[in-house]
Amino acid sequence: MGMSSSQARLLTLTARMHSIEYKAARLEAQKLQMANESRRVYEEYLNALEATKIQGIKLGSNGQQEAYTLNLNLIESNRLAGLSGAYKLVDPESGKTYVTQALADKYNLDPSGEIISKAAFLERAGFETIVTEFDPVTNPAPVTRYTSVANQVQNAEDKVVPAVPNGCGFKDSTFGSVAAAGTAVSDVATFNAGQTYTINNKEDLKKLATLTNSGVSTAGVNFVLTSDIDMTGETWTGIGNTSAHAFKGIFDGNFHKITNLTGSQGLFCYVTGKQETIDDTTQFTQGIVRNLKLENVNINGGSGCAGLIGKGNTCYVENVYVSGELRSSSWAGGVIGENTKGTIVQTTSTVNVTAGGNCIGGFTGHDTSGVMVDCLAKGNVTGTGSAYYVGGFIGHETNGGTGVITGCAATGTVSATDSKKGSFIGFIDSNCNATINDSQYQQSTGVNAVGAGSGPYSAQGTSSSLTEGGTQTIHTQKVILPSKQSIKSNIEMAISKAGATTPANLDNWLNKIYQIDATLGSAADPILIEDALKLASINNHICNFLSNGENSNVVTALIQDINNNTLTMNSATRNYQDYYKVVNYEYTPYASADNTARAVHYEDVTTGSVTNIANNLYTAFRKLGHTDVNNYKNFQDAFAALYPANTDARKLELAELNNYVTRWLAGENIPNSDIEAMYTSIVTNNTKYTLPNDKKAYTNGAATYTVNMVNDENQEVQAKIKFMEYDMADPEVIAALAVYDSFVPNGYIIVSDELSQSPEWLSNMVNLGAAMFHQLDSKTNSYFETSVSTNTGLQEVTDETKLKKAEAKYEADMKRIDLKDRKYDTDLAALEAERNAIKQEMETLKTVAKENVERTFKLFS
Repeated sequence: MGMSSSQARLLTLTARMHSIEYKAARLEAQKLQMANESRRVYEEYLNALEATKIQGIKLGSNGQQEAYTLNLNLIESNRLAGLSGAYKLVDPESGKTYVTQALADKYNLDPSGEIISKAAFLERAGFETIVTEFDPVTNPAPVTRYTSVANQVQNAEDKVVPAVPNGCGFKDSTFGSVAAAGTAVSDVATFNAGQTYTINNKEDLKKLATLTNSGVSTAGVNFVLTSDIDMTGETWTGIGNTSAHAFKGIFDGNFHKITNLTGSQGLFCYVTGKQETIDDTTQFTQGIVRNLKLENVNINGGSGCAGLIGKGNTCYVENVYVSGELRSSSWAGGVIGENTKGTIVQTTSTVNVTAGGNCIGGFTGHDTSGVMVDCLAKGNVTGTGSAYYVGGFIGHETNGGTGVITGCAATGTVSATDSKKGSFIGFIDSNCNATINDSQYQQSTGVNAVGAGSGPYSAQGTSSSLTEGGTQTIHTQKVILPSKQSIKSNIEMAISKAGATTPANLDNWLNKIYQIDATLGSAADPILIEDALKLASINNHICNFLSNGENSNVVTALIQDINNNTLTMNSATRNYQDYYKVVNYEYTPYASADNTARAVHYEDVTTGSVTNIANNLYTAFRKLGHTDVNNYKNFQDAFAALYPANTDARKLELAELNNYVTRWLAGENIPNSDIEAMYTSIVTNNTKYTLPNDKKAYTNGAATYTVNMVNDENQEVQAKIKFMEYDMADPEVIAALAVYDSFVPNGYIIVSDELSQSPEWLSNMVNLGAAMFHQLDSKTNSYFETSVSTNTGLQEVTDETKLKKAEAKYEADMKRIDLKDRKYDTDLAALEAERNAIKQEMETLKTVAKENVERTFKLFS
């Protein structure tokens, strides 16, 4: 059965409908493209409306202002023509000038825009010149330098020293490493509990004593040391001068040190603490001192004084180190004079204690129910006259006391005429219930561990908890002093640098120290060993003074000692003692020979290269009118042959010559005849010229001169050509110089011919900030920065010619777009009509087809 005519027609119409839909879609796309085209044309027109050009303003022949459009070509030609108010265009970031390609080609400018000298510019441009003058390269002032002979510190042989319990004594592994913050003590008149106050210098420390001693309460107040403090020159009054004004705060040394504390009292007179139960634990909340070094205290007081605390009641001390000398009448101790119920932990005393009364101890003089844990007393204790209760650690453990001493040690010597003396405790009362655990002493000759008394420990200290300490082997260091002659040269050089006169007694003073065996063995005089250590310390600081001027006071103090034939390490130098007579520096041998190194005073002189010096002389000879040295390169070669800089003596000779010539060039009152003499010798006779001694600059006999000559390859210090001879009648030479002065010294940027001729490029560069105008000041012949908005000689205007062209183009383009748009609308309407007709016909055919199907179905049914 074949296809009916209506079916065939329906297929044809369907195909046609698809074609119409495709054409309509394509027309819609074209119509959208025309809309985009219309937008582009409009934007071009807007840009044309905004386009500007920069104009210069000048006076015309009729006296009226005239405007002319600027481009880079015109700016450059105006400047080269020397017009008044001329400009140049500069890159604001690099400071380089924009130049045209034509200018770059004419003068063979390198495309990199490098900064070059005038001589290099003229040479590159092909001009031949004759140098008439160089900018002189002068010698800087000599630099004084000293080389001294330093000490050596070496490991020595093993040494046997007293042993102490493990963990006993002060620990300074974190010394000076903790930060702190608060209000400076010197800034307040009172203290508030719970607040933190900083002690930054000795004025703050003195202010703390003043306020506390006047009755200002320190209870519950925190004080933190922020730096090391040297109390040299101060007469110290202890903090808390009465029991009523006792210190009750918390003093944290913050791992810093206080040195050279001198007076009748230690750091604190009275300290009163407080214990409270916090979280079921008894804790000290007041009267606390910790993490502190007191070095070289010098206390000369009455009863109840010590290096740290004179009288402490329920105080707490932890991790403190005290060293120095203490002289007292009684109740004296290296750390604390009288300790009542106080606790002291991890603390060391190396204080030598001397007193003539009673209760005298290397650590504490009198103890009542105190607690001392891991504490060490290393100082010597001396009872003078009829002194009694003298102990290496504690002088007197009092009646009824319940003190606890655990893990402590005393290693110093104890001496007194009274029998109530002990290497560890001088006297223990009969009703004293003190407990001693794991502690030890070093028994002095004829002195038992515990002196007389009926306490729980016998005079011999036989208890297992108090034993005579053993010994230990340590690997010590030795300080090797330079030889006597080396030290002498250091001292003489330091005194000379300080501007003083060396004392006549210097040799005798040195002989006094250098009289013992170099090994400084155990049998050597301990005073001489101490002096040698002091001299080693002084030599350290002499070396520092010679190298960087540090601590000139050491020289003043040294001169005083030499004149007095003493070695006191007085107040000016005490805090600079680097080596102490302790186990780590027990040996102090000397260098054996006197022909060892000496201190040397150097004057380091810097001068130009041989070429630079030749150029300086060339300039001087030209200034005197000698034109026969025109060929400066030949002159340089001849001079270098006369003066080879191949030895220190010849370099110094050149430095002297250069110094004299450059001083003449600078206008000093030097006779022209001296320079003429140089010319005659060097140029006429081709012989070296030797400067007379009375005209040499480097004649200090005490100094050794070293000369540093600049290398010729170092362009930064080369002698620069200052003046040249040109054919000034040649306009090309004049033009070249004008080009260099205007555009080259600061570097340049080359612009293509196309852009150089474009006003639009100029306007865009200026408006985008990529270029700026610099105007020539005709009075100073220098440029200053200017802009279109502030300079009355410049203006920015619309480009009317381009605007009219843009308007005409806009109208033509829009008319063309409109015509196309209308045609697209007509074509779309025709397609729409045809589509509607086809759609109607297709509906009719579908109805007929349906009826035919129904008839056929009925027929066969």
